[in-house]
Amino acid sequence: MTRKNAVVALMGVELILNAANLNLIAFSKYTGTMNGMMFSIFVIVLAAAEASIALAIVLNIYGTFRSVDLTEIDTMRE
Repeated sequence: MTRKNAVVALMGVELILNAANLNLIAFSKYTGTMNGMMFSIFVIVLAAAEASIALAIVLNIYGTFRSVDLTEIDTMRE
């Protein structure tokens, strides 16, 4: 989380979720059960919800501060 751009930080979270999905699918294939597939579908739904809410928050922040740089958004710190 050392990135200063909010969009790049969100992309990093999405990459982490995709890596978790790959591990869950590999686990499902290794064990021969559908448990990993069900968890993977849950993570995909969770990622879609997270992306839509996070992008709405980033758009609100951009509308207020005219920047998506995370270091410039400091009015909540006071």
